[in-house]
Amino acid sequence: MRSEHELQKACVKWFGYQYPEYKDLLIAIPNGGKRHLTTAKKLKAEGAKAGVPDLLFALPKTPFASLWIEMKTEKGVISEKQKHYIN
Repeated sequence: MRSEHELQKACVKWFGYQYPEYKDLLIAIPNGGKRHLTTAKKLKAEGAKAGVPDLLFALPKTPFASLWIEMKTEKGVISEKQKHYIN
C-alpha cells in the first residue's frame, strides 16, 4: 500500500499534467510530519493549525473561494481536528 506522501505526490504530479495552466494554484499545506519542538513552536506561532487539509486549490469559483483536499490512504482515518476543518 502506498503512503499518504506517495499518494499526494502522485496527485500533484497528475494535476500538473492534466491542468498545467492551474498547477501553481495547487498548494501543499505542510502541517504533518515529525518536527523538532522549536520548529513546531515557530510554525504554531506563525498560524499552523492541526487538522488543516493537505492541499489547497486556490482558484475561486463562485460560490466557493477555494477547494481544500485531505489525502488519506485506504486505511487512513480522519482525526477529530480534521473533521472540524472539513465541516
